[in-house]
Amino acid sequence: MPRAKAFDPDEVLQQVMELFWEQGYEAT
Repeated sequence: MPRAKAFDPDEVLQQVMELFWEQGYEAT
């Protein structure tokens, strides 16, 4: 598990989902 503390999949997923809903599907 490289960089387990620096890279949190749940945190990243949350940020991605926020961007996804803000910008819309076509912006991704």
